[in-house]
Amino acid sequence: MHRVQDVTDYMRDGGTATQEQLEAARREIHVQGHALRDALTAEASTAQRLAGLVDVAKELGRTSTVAGLADVVVGRGLAALDADGGAVAVLAPDGRSLEVVHAEAGGGRVPRTDTLDLHSPVPAAVAAASGDRLVLPDLTGHDARTDALLGDVASAACVAYPLRVHGRVLGSLTVGWRRPQRFTQRDLGLVAALTSLCAQTLDRIQTREREQRAVAAERALSEALQRSLLSEPPRLPGVDIAVRYWPSAEHAAVGGDWYDAFALTPGVLTVTVGDVTGHDRQAAAAMAQLRNVLRGVSVSLHGSPAATLTGLDRALRALSVEAVATALVAQLGPAPDARGMRRMRWSSAGHHPPLLLTPDGEARVLRTPPDLLLGVLPDVVRRDHEVELPSGSAVVLYTDGLVERRGRSLQDGFGWLTDTLRGRHDLSAEELCDLLLDAYDGAHEDDVAILVLRLDPGAGPVR
Repeated sequence: MHRVQDVTDYMRDGGTATQEQLEAARREIHVQGHALRDALTAEASTAQRLAGLVDVAKELGRTSTVAGLADVVVGRGLAALDADGGAVAVLAPDGRSLEVVHAEAGGGRVPRTDTLDLHSPVPAAVAAASGDRLVLPDLTGHDARTDALLGDVASAACVAYPLRVHGRVLGSLTVGWRRPQRFTQRDLGLVAALTSLCAQTLDRIQTREREQRAVAAERALSEALQRSLLSEPPRLPGVDIAVRYWPSAEHAAVGGDWYDAFALTPGVLTVTVGDVTGHDRQAAAAMAQLRNVLRGVSVSLHGSPAATLTGLDRALRALSVEAVATALVAQLGPAPDARGMRRMRWSSAGHHPPLLLTPDGEARVLRTPPDLLLGVLPDVVRRDHEVELPSGSAVVLYTDGLVERRGRSLQDGFGWLTDTLRGRHDLSAEELCDLLLDAYDGAHEDDVAILVLRLDPGAGPVR
């Protein structure tokens, strides 16, 4: 019978409780009071642990590496469980081993990483291999096999849970204590909650790493293709030529920027820069087609830059090359008056104008109305422009990534270009290229191709 209730009913009915009954009732009240305090303490402890896990979840949301995941789970997650040690084990790509990070709760010891065979009897491997949790509450007097199961995570009790996401096991989480434990459903539920957080974070990190590896591989392939097509410029007496290609810092793949330089006849140099729209392998492939067709058209026509661009546009239409691009073709040859000057003729298909750096250090953009882009109307009228270049001059051709910046006007880009080159007429073509790339402020959002021509002031007139 319930002694307190019995005594209460008995006294209400007019009876007198004996001393023995009263003492028994007091003892039961005392026991019930302890039980109530224990229940309240357990509730408070659970609430505190849940709050700790909420903080762990926030930290995991900001984690982007497996090392950071292990640091948060072992350094903070174990503290929320009042645990003494733990290990995060990640299944290796070969599917036969685990990368295990050990640490003590509270981050008091530098984590140590081990490689563990998946068929090892260590709890981390057992949970990952079987896909089931392993609960070892009291290991006092354990045998040698159980000792092997524990490793150095804890000495008296541990649990190991598989890290499972969408039916796939990614590894395991092991939690250990230095004293035997009486695991309640609440205790194991908290461990399961931490395990779920850990598994979801690990899945997100691994997915992102796979995507980054795929992007890096595609970028490396595209960039290798593009660099293989951007050959070294020819060496000509009296003309210093330098080129640069700078891949974008933002896009996942390279684009269609190109440069080229070749001599069709003695004394006449043809140089081109261009940019196919897009940032992927298709853009790089289209760039290769345009560059090669442009060479063929130049050899066949021996025409002016405008005629060359018109022939290129018609050839692209006839060959069904689906590409839209800007391009600038320039020809450098002797001036007709034979004063030792050189003349540059150029035509622009929607491309940014060249920059002229004169022997006295003045820098100016050779602004002319640009004609229509390539790949739109093949029979559009195109125009030639020309300028005389004294010895010691330099001409800079470039793609839009050099002067177009997010949040700034194109006029600001041209201003930066002229300010950077003004007064640097004493530099070689190679040094001018390096100057432009070194002076670029901030992350470049697009690919950059640069071609610099510098006329040797010591060379005689072109014959």
